[in-house]
Amino acid sequence: NKVEELKQNRASNTEAKKEKMEGKRDDRKEKIAERVADFVDKVKERLTATTNRFDKLILRIESRINKLDNLGATTTEAKVFLADAKAKLVIARADITNINASSSASTSTADLKTIYGGLKTQFEKAKDSLKAVQKALVKTITSLGPINAEFKSGKNASTTRSD
Repeated sequence: NKVEELKQNRASNTEAKKEKMEGKRDDRKEKIAERVADFVDKVKERLTATTNRFDKLILRIESRINKLDNLGATTTEAKVFLADAKAKLVIARADITNINASSSASTSTADLKTIYGGLKTQFEKAKDSLKAVQKALVKTITSLGPINAEFKSGKNASTTRSD
């Protein structure tokens, strides 16, 4: 009897310990999933803020191009670079949207390591897209530089002549 009681006690203790460990493991997985979801949200927020800054910069550059056009400058090269930057911005936004789609699936799936790896490559892809937008905007601004300087010096020359 005592031997059987001890066996039952051990069996029940082992099962209780197993259940306790499984509960802890599930809690840890949930916490990790929450941390990954928070991290994804923060990265998406930063990337979206960058696209918003690029939008504002594009508006300012368009305004400057229009102003130079009204003054009679030839800004076709800058317009081409700006159109390229806008197209790349659309691609970057699509990459960020892809992160949104996959991150919602990440919290429901159990294998967080593989999901995080996939998210990391998507983050890198979106970041590279934003870098391409930035390079295109730099090309646009660089192409406007000589035109801008020419018209500024022309204004200064005309004001000194009229004096």
